[in-house]
Amino acid sequence: MASVIDPVCGMQLDDQQTAITSQYMNRTYYFCSLGCKQQFDNDPQRYAAQPAPGSADREPQPREDERS
Repeated sequence: MASVIDPVCGMQLDDQQTAITSQYMNRTYYFCSLGCKQQFDNDPQRYAAQPAPGSADREPQPREDERS
């Protein structure tokens, strides 16, 4: 079992449990629903080029001792 992230909505999935996939640039993308797959298929560059919502796409926050 490998944990994967739906690139459209950011949901964490088990790659062995979902059958909804798309291929883009020799990579397999996994989806929680047909709706997410359709959004991806309509504009794959938008979703493949950036991290999924809620993932590590946020700017790092300074630690307490680094704040001025």
